[in-house]
Amino acid sequence: MRICLRRREFIAGLGGAVAWPLAVRAQQRAMPVIGFLSGRTADSDASILVSFRRGLGDVGYAEGRNVAIEYRFTDGRYDRFSGQLADLTQRKVRVIVLTGGSSRSRNWCSKSAPRRSPSSSWLAVIRFAWCPDRKPKIRWPVPANRVIFDAMVDLLRLVWCLVTGLFRSRAALQAEILVLRHQVNVLRRKTPKRLVFSNIDRLVFAGLYGLMPSVRNALTILQPATVIAWHRAGFRAYWRWKSRPRGGRPQASPEVRGLIHEMSIANPLWGAPRIHGELLKLGINVGQTTVAKYMVTKRRPPSQGWKTFLRNHADGIVAMDMFVVPTVSFRLLYGLLILQHARRELLWLGVTAHPSAQWVAQQLTEAFGWKDPPRYLIRDRDCAYGDAFIRRVGAMGIRDRPVSARSPWQNGYVERLIGSIRRDCLDHMVVFGERHLRHLLHLYQRYYNEVRTHLSLHKDAPVPRQVRAAGQVLSVPILGGLHHQYVRV
Repeated sequence: MRICLRRREFIAGLGGAVAWPLAVRAQQRAMPVIGFLSGRTADSDASILVSFRRGLGDVGYAEGRNVAIEYRFTDGRYDRFSGQLADLTQRKVRVIVLTGGSSRSRNWCSKSAPRRSPSSSWLAVIRFAWCPDRKPKIRWPVPANRVIFDAMVDLLRLVWCLVTGLFRSRAALQAEILVLRHQVNVLRRKTPKRLVFSNIDRLVFAGLYGLMPSVRNALTILQPATVIAWHRAGFRAYWRWKSRPRGGRPQASPEVRGLIHEMSIANPLWGAPRIHGELLKLGINVGQTTVAKYMVTKRRPPSQGWKTFLRNHADGIVAMDMFVVPTVSFRLLYGLLILQHARRELLWLGVTAHPSAQWVAQQLTEAFGWKDPPRYLIRDRDCAYGDAFIRRVGAMGIRDRPVSARSPWQNGYVERLIGSIRRDCLDHMVVFGERHLRHLLHLYQRYYNEVRTHLSLHKDAPVPRQVRAAGQVLSVPILGGLHHQYVRV
């Protein structure tokens, strides 16, 4: 049987194998002899010899003191294995260690090694192949199969209890529930440490919570936030698998990238189309976007920054953006928000499963209605803002100002608001559908505009709140107790 070990495993396994035959003959006064036969040179096996001697020392044997070692090296000539093996056998060695060489030569030598009779002496041959660069083949351990089997048995028991529960009386079910809850309380007192759940346990809890959210009141061994976290992890794993890379176009070679760099420096008036045309004439087939990617960035004259522009025109600016919300069934819903820069007021929130240019244009119309439209509209370059939306913006007398591509910082107020919606509301909820999401966003819009304070407004709300210093302080829950409003009455 071929053994492929690392250095530490080599020390423990080989040292134990050597110590076993030596311990049998410990009563003899003669010093035991170990034969070391290698198919390589002494210099190439220097590290193996150091580990070999260290392993002997760990079990109480030292070379020259209570054990002797006979070294033989074939220097890469595998035909010398049999002769060296016969020489070691004549010297009455107790153990022969084979290392180096091909597996075929080591197998042949171990099979052809002479076996001494038990009455005179005995000979043990250890075949060893030291592979420091190759990782051992990992096999599925038996205990892991046992864990999966036990988990599947528990799952089948749950299904069986569900089926049999349909034919039992309500009183019997209530009694069994009380007994089970008391058993859970007893086990919690006995095992106060944190419990370990398998993937099947997480699937059961997350599935029951998705089907019936009221079961969170019966959870005693874990928190509802843990179930929500498991659902988020399942969503990430599902979309990571669905959006796994399936290849792509090859990258440009370093020579082509250097040529594009040189051409853009030598010809500052050329753009990506001109350089791309020259490369096609040279027989280099690359895309125009690849040329624009590796061109030298040209410095443009300074202009006012976006922060200065937004501050000077805050009264007449609104911004809009879209964000994605996953549901309990891993579907994606799209939310649209419109923010006014003057008081950071959230004007509109819309939800849909299929965003289109017509739907976005209708949301913009409903957001303002008979009010005076803003002067500027800041948005990104999403494909949902199509021709129908651009025509509607022009008809309302609004100047469209799309930000640069891949520059969300240019629409920073809306991006910050989307982050606040996630941190304050959506990260703590499991959305069941479009109607549920619309209800949650409308509650948060009221909380954001009328209750929540903002640093940019000197700790005031977008809809100004009056300061009341007299009266008793009361707490009003918002979003099911996720946030609270404190008032005086």
